[in-house]
Amino acid sequence: MTDLQETWYPAADLNIPLPPECYGYPAGTRDQNQPIAVVHHIAEGYFSTLTDPGFWLSRGSSVHFAVAKDGRVAQLVAIDNAAWGNGRVQHPTWPLLTPTNPNLYTVSIEHEGFTGDPWPIAQVDASIELTRWVCDVAGIDPSANTIIGHYRIDGVSRANCPGTGWPIDTILYQLQHAQGAIFTPAELATIRRTARHQARLILQEHRRNGTHLTTTQHVAYDATDGRDAG
Repeated sequence: MTDLQETWYPAADLNIPLPPECYGYPAGTRDQNQPIAVVHHIAEGYFSTLTDPGFWLSRGSSVHFAVAKDGRVAQLVAIDNAAWGNGRVQHPTWPLLTPTNPNLYTVSIEHEGFTGDPWPIAQVDASIELTRWVCDVAGIDPSANTIIGHYRIDGVSRANCPGTGWPIDTILYQLQHAQGAIFTPAELATIRRTARHQARLILQEHRRNGTHLTTTQHVAYDATDGRDAG
């Protein structure tokens, strides 16, 4: 049994527990999942399909979560149970992979849409907050090797999952640095350029007037004059 304090996402819009035929390793074993990473998927389909238990029963597979384009989140399997979404290992590029079936130490998040589709901000936002919750509950430090695409485990049949539309740079940046509003890298760059310009105008005004910056203004200027890591 894991020591996870929570196994169901409190902010989920839908809880749709799948029947036990859809999860667990080995047969009959439950409550054994020890997550060390979150795996993002693209559904090549729609949220209505992902939230249909019959779909998963017919496939003999499952995921822990599904995220709609409009930001709704459905949970299908508790995160201390092994969903059947990441078990096939082919030409992997994930260094944390072990001989154990990866379903036993990963959490699967499926996303409505198709490979190459840009993700709406609502979906990105919901995915980030969900991934953040999983990381917090499971004690996962967000990184390029703990927030991964399915292709890192199956580089053959899932080489395009989650595909070129997956905004992993935004996701990782927000998980590692930001709390609150969600911005794309392009939006963040615009915000920084605007802030640097405003800071320079303030500095020029003080120089013209022969006045000095306050400590707060010095800090603001130093933080926006191009020396940040970006």
